[in-house]
Order: sequence, then structure tokens, then C-alpha cells
Amino acid sequence: MEVSAEGYLAVNFLFDFFLLCLPARGTWFFRPERLVPAALLGALSALAFETLALPGAAAFAAVVPMCLIAYPLADGRRFLAASARVLLYAFVLAGAMEAARRVGAGQAAQMLAGMGAVWAVDALGRQLRPERDTVQLRVWSGGRWRRFAALVDTGNLLREPLSALPVLIADETALGRQTYRALAAQTGLRTAAFRTVGGDGELSCVRPERMEVRVGERWKSAPDVWIGLYPGRLRGNVHALAPGVLGQKRA
Repeated sequence: MEVSAEGYLAVNFLFDFFLLCLPARGTWFFRPERLVPAALLGALSALAFETLALPGAAAFAAVVPMCLIAYPLADGRRFLAASARVLLYAFVLAGAMEAARRVGAGQAAQMLAGMGAVWAVDALGRQLRPERDTVQLRVWSGGRWRRFAALVDTGNLLREPLSALPVLIADETALGRQTYRALAAQTGLRTAAFRTVGGDGELSCVRPERMEVRVGERWKSAPDVWIGLYPGRLRGNVHALAPGVLGQKRA
């Protein structure tokens, strides 16, 4: 079956965007200005390799430059982990589509089989997040910053639904009245539902202007997380609950 160059380009752009989005989801804030050109590079590379009749495996050569465009290099460990996942997902996608083709599936069914297999592998890889410790954080808002301690709690599994990024839960005591109110006044707030022994509720989640975490004797940029503004005070002497990602040791 013949496929136009435009159709081939569109299909590969869809696949590449999908493969790049999954590792980014829950790791970084959604950045279409990075993901779109990265996926376009991958699609153009695939079209060029097809035009030159190069082996299908040659398309994997585009993974490194795609990831360099799609993901920030500030945290090398996260960049390498995300890039490795993209490469893994590309093999899974190709293998699942080939298996579907061999059993006589149509092109649409092959695409669905490939994307479904990648989605399943990604879901299986999001299981382990164990860490519990106290971390020092600094949060900026409106030109001010506030330093506070947060308990890294494996029980805090709250995530902002659209981005799948973890949520740091903090009350006014942790953030301070001025910072808390400045964050609450920002536009673009989202909500995340939570459930506790005491009942259910919703938190207003805000994307901080900047957040840093203390690692040894140095302050480093924190992984992308939302701040959930807890109304009132958290119980006991704990005023902020950090997701496990903030407790991971970072070189």
C-alpha cells in the first residue's frame, strides 16, 4: 500500500509526539514549544530515511537529538532516564506494530496495538516511589521567596490531573501569609481532589515561579511540581508534605 509523503510525515509526527510526551508526563511541566519541534525532527528524519531506503533501525539515530530538544538538561539524571524511556518505547512500538502486522491486522489496528503496548509499558514503570525524609525548600512568588521544611511522605500520592505532576501540599504556616496569598492570587490555578481518613476535598494547585531544594550544602532547582495550597493548618507539627521526587538524592 502506497502512502503519501505528507501522510507518512503526519503519522510519524503523531508517534514521536506520543513517545516524547509519556516520559515528560509527571516529570516536567508540559512544554509544547519543546515537544513539537522535537517530534517534527523525528518525523522529518523518518521520512528522509525512508526516502533514502535506509534500514528501519536507522530511524533510532534521531532519538538523541529529539531528546536534546524535548527535555531540559538541567537535571542530567532525569534527562538520561527520559531519553532511555523514549528509546525503549520506540522499540516497543515497532515490535508491537510488527507483531500486529504479522497476524494480518490493518494499518489502523497496527497503530493502536503499538500505542497501546507503549502505554501499558509506561504504566507498569510508574510503580515505585518510596522515600521519606525532610527537605528544605525555597519558593519564589511575586519577587519574594520563602524557605521552609517539608516532610517527604510516600503517602502523598497526590498529582495534578492534567499534567500528572506530583503536588507539594503546604499550608500558610509553611509558606508564610504573604507568599501563600501571592500564590493563591495567581491565575491558572488548577484543582486536585484528595482523600484522607477525615474526608475528601480539593486543593487549589499553583505552578511556582521558581522552587529550589537543598542538596547537601547547595541549593538546586527542584523537579517540576505543583504547590497545593492547603486551607487552614495541617495536623501536628508538619506544615508541608512533599512528594517522593523531592527526597531523591541529586548529585
